[in-house]
Amino acid sequence: PTRLRRAGGASATLGAFAEASFQASPDLLLTGGGRVDHWRLSNGRLRETVLATGAQVTSASFDDRSGWEGTGRVGFAWDAAGLLKLRGAGYLGWRLPTLNELYRP
Repeated sequence: PTRLRRAGGASATLGAFAEASFQASPDLLLTGGGRVDHWRLSNGRLRETVLATGAQVTSASFDDRSGWEGTGRVGFAWDAAGLLKLRGAGYLGWRLPTLNELYRP
């Protein structure tokens, strides 16, 4: 290694979700759910120095950011026969990148 890297910042996420089901018929159950997240990234930074001399190579600060993300899920369970139940679901997903993914080279 020739450089010392210090990268970081702060991240916060707050979420809420709801889920519901509906018995459409005696053999069909429909389900659905939704989630909303508020996220915030702050104090993002990357500092690099040369190990041998201590000379600064990189000094970057990143703007604070925030936003809202929504995701959802729909599904079903169908009792096709007494011993056979078919299930299916579709999802929309989201994940906030880690500080390491955002600020390290």
